[in-house]
Amino acid sequence: MFAAFLSALPLISLAVAAVTYEPKVHEVTLGGASPNEISFVPNNVIAEAGDIVRFVFKQKNHTVTRSSFDEPCKASLNAVGHPIFDTGFMPVAPEKIDNFPIFDFAVQNKEPGYFYCRQTLHCGQGMLDHAKSSVRLLIVLQGWSLLSTLHTRASGASTNS
Repeated sequence: MFAAFLSALPLISLAVAAVTYEPKVHEVTLGGASPNEISFVPNNVIAEAGDIVRFVFKQKNHTVTRSSFDEPCKASLNAVGHPIFDTGFMPVAPEKIDNFPIFDFAVQNKEPGYFYCRQTLHCGQGMLDHAKSSVRLLIVLQGWSLLSTLHTRASGASTNS
């Protein structure tokens, strides 16, 4: 019986090897195709735990900052008040055409993740991204970010570009 078990081990290891997941790299460009574009392209990524979301920063000065569904244009903070995830500003000159800065984000779990650019007015112009959500959800988030920006402008709050 033990010999039968030992002879089956190669088959068991082959079965395990067949179901292992090969992580993927999902590239997201900040700034879009043209220097004046303010967007995440694509703005929806379906990633699995273990995948990498590679953010490529193009012209202007952008961040990738973790937010939430309820407040898509506000940084999600940890227990001591610091952003859970923030790349910091990544300035890129208008004349730069290659070798753009990149930042790799390792996906830790299957929970949806929401991100925005915290540069003044960028989120309100639709610069949002999310992982593992639907395009329908993105439309809702973009609507909320636009309403938030309009409310800020109407209340007289200062906004600098």
